[in-house]
Amino acid sequence: MPFSKKYATPALVFLAAFTLARWFWPSPTLVDGDSFYHLKLTELLSQGATTSFPWLPFTTLAAHFTDHHLLYHFFLFPFVKLLGPFEGLLLATHLLFAILLTVFYLVARSLKFFAPLFFTGLLTLSPEFLFRADLGKAPAFSTLFVILGIYALVKGKPLLIGVLAGLYVWAHAAWPLLPFITVLWIVTQAWASEMFESSSFKMGRVFRALRSAVALRSLAAVIAGSVVGLLINPYFPHNLWFFWIQTVKIGLINYQTKINVGAEWYPAEAGSLILVQAGLFAVFLASVILLLLQARASARKQPMIDSNQLTASFSLFVIAAAFLALTLKSHRAVDYSLPFLALAAASFVTIGRPALAPAIRFLKQWLTIPKQWFLVPPLLVILLGIGLLQISFLLRYRQKLVSAPGPDAFAPVTAWMRASIPAGQIIFHSDWDNFPQLLYGDESHRYIIGLDPTFLYDRDPERYQLWHKIVYGEYVGDVTRPIKEKFQSRYVFVAKERDHDLFERQLSLSPRADKIYEDKIGLVYELH
Repeated sequence: MPFSKKYATPALVFLAAFTLARWFWPSPTLVDGDSFYHLKLTELLSQGATTSFPWLPFTTLAAHFTDHHLLYHFFLFPFVKLLGPFEGLLLATHLLFAILLTVFYLVARSLKFFAPLFFTGLLTLSPEFLFRADLGKAPAFSTLFVILGIYALVKGKPLLIGVLAGLYVWAHAAWPLLPFITVLWIVTQAWASEMFESSSFKMGRVFRALRSAVALRSLAAVIAGSVVGLLINPYFPHNLWFFWIQTVKIGLINYQTKINVGAEWYPAEAGSLILVQAGLFAVFLASVILLLLQARASARKQPMIDSNQLTASFSLFVIAAAFLALTLKSHRAVDYSLPFLALAAASFVTIGRPALAPAIRFLKQWLTIPKQWFLVPPLLVILLGIGLLQISFLLRYRQKLVSAPGPDAFAPVTAWMRASIPAGQIIFHSDWDNFPQLLYGDESHRYIIGLDPTFLYDRDPERYQLWHKIVYGEYVGDVTRPIKEKFQSRYVFVAKERDHDLFERQLSLSPRADKIYEDKIGLVYELH
């Protein structure tokens, strides 16, 4: 490959991705409260890593806190330090997005996939992927490890996957995905190689393939890397219990039928998922058709499909299918399912590429028949519709970012609480997902619930249920009594953005509660 093309194209990808990210999220409006949490822990790095979490005393985090985004916060730190919190987060997010897409392109090119630039662009313009990766949170950082992990598996680089596994533990609570992908890759490779490379299928050869040196080295490396990352860790041994809660109970089990969890933990609707990413799914469907056409041509003539290439492509497809299934369980898995779908489509097109020329010739011949012309307009309408859908969803997601509240929305109330309420007091607040904003503006007080309601529910289900009844107006009686007795709080913050009218009415009618502050965000009551 010429020197100029080797470096110029990745540079072009980086600049294009960065420019798109800047357009998509032009100013530091924060649509997700988690961004405030990331900023607070990044700022606290000036004092060293945060190893305790006194701000949520009723949750499991009080005893078993782990900053499972530690490397992400280290990445943010210089930007936040030099540019300030919000502009720093904005620039760091855009750079991370550009790095992720550049790495995706380089991986696709290194794996010798056909048209890596096209598939990189296809992924980049998938509305939900662009929105999630350019959100001011850690998904893009996590996806980067997963993409590099796939590269290490395909290329047979156990040392690289071991290093990635160890660092991933420090970077994101999704680190078990790398061992999961490794096991899935090894099993699928063994199964697929027997299917595609042998004249007769025998399970004995599959088991021997599972015990091969390459498979065992990759498996040993990812396990060793993960274990080292867990043990050589500033949070050990508390990180073990934390990951049990965060990764297993929140991520895998998910108490969505018992408590109100974050929106991204609820299942994605299959129809909506396909509609929003219509372009990517359409290209994937076309890649499958192209692969089948090539397989048919190979069966009629000679073995034209390389069995090793087919095995690797099938393995990528299985991984993509597994993550699509996970997405139908928890929407946040879309961060991984869409890149894997793009890689699987690229690999299928690469294999099916010889069938492309005959397919185009057939299409040209087909179009010479006048009676077939009536099908052309509907096909053009479908293609145009897919393009317009992509554009409309891109603009809709962009509007969601642009119209989000500014970073200083909670600044007046948190500044007032910091100045007017004695330090160390517990603030009873109406919404668990307001905690990051409250903490960012006022770390001098403690709070009831935050980051995920599971942290409170897991430690004390009764206390969670009581909190839920109180804030949604379901508690019968004087609400000030349980707030003071069970939650040890004399101050209540009620957000205006949610349906807490009944709760606010109970407080306003109580002779033991006085409204002492109000702005457009919420109200503060003092109990006596």
